[in-house]
Amino acid sequence: MNKFRHVGIVVKNLDKSHKFYEKYFNFKIERKMNEGGKFLENLLGTKKIKAKTIKMSDASKEVCLELLYFYKNKNFRQNKQIPNVWDFGPTHFAITVKNLDRKYLLMRKNKIQFIHQPIISVDGKAKVAFCKDPDGILLELVELL
Repeated sequence: MNKFRHVGIVVKNLDKSHKFYEKYFNFKIERKMNEGGKFLENLLGTKKIKAKTIKMSDASKEVCLELLYFYKNKNFRQNKQIPNVWDFGPTHFAITVKNLDRKYLLMRKNKIQFIHQPIISVDGKAKVAFCKDPDGILLELVELL
């Protein structure tokens, strides 16, 4: 049986990012790790790479986020461009929320950037809004109606 495992997000500030997902979406820390050595070097195909990771999950334990902070080294190259939703490849992930209007107001009050205010989907089955996490990663917030 295949099962979706997790979404990995490379972050600039591990503490800020984990607090964002905890505060607004109730993700809880499952594990913190310092990673490096031969395993990580072989896995990622680069030398002298080190990372600190936090694995978080939602209340159901069905959805897992892996936040990764890579310590800079001579091989480190940072992608400065965050993709648009219409670009090829992974561009965003969605989180189901309750009362999107209330969450939207709370997050806007805390200076979280949104692409638009909550709107009803074409089929009328959901209310949706896109926002950005602390690193500019696009999140689609969905309230099922």
